[in-house]
Amino acid sequence: MFIFGGKDEESEKLNDLWCYNVAEQFWLKIQVADESSLPIARSGHTSDVYNGYLVLFGGIKEVTKELNDLSVFSFEKNVWTLL
Repeated sequence: MFIFGGKDEESEKLNDLWCYNVAEQFWLKIQVADESSLPIARSGHTSDVYNGYLVLFGGIKEVTKELNDLSVFSFEKNVWTLL
């Protein structure tokens, strides 16, 4: 299972990527190869894993500032790409 972004305890938006190992029951933060490629911090977005990529769409940057961007994370190359 993969989790991107969301909000912390102070309602600040996040742009980190985590993987949960269900079999061994632990979280692992995924370090990206190029942090300048990270998507904008957000919550309320949608994502799905498809064909070796995590596909990320939309979300909320701030109140009344919705996003409609599309980014993909390559598990093989460990980088984000904004489409």
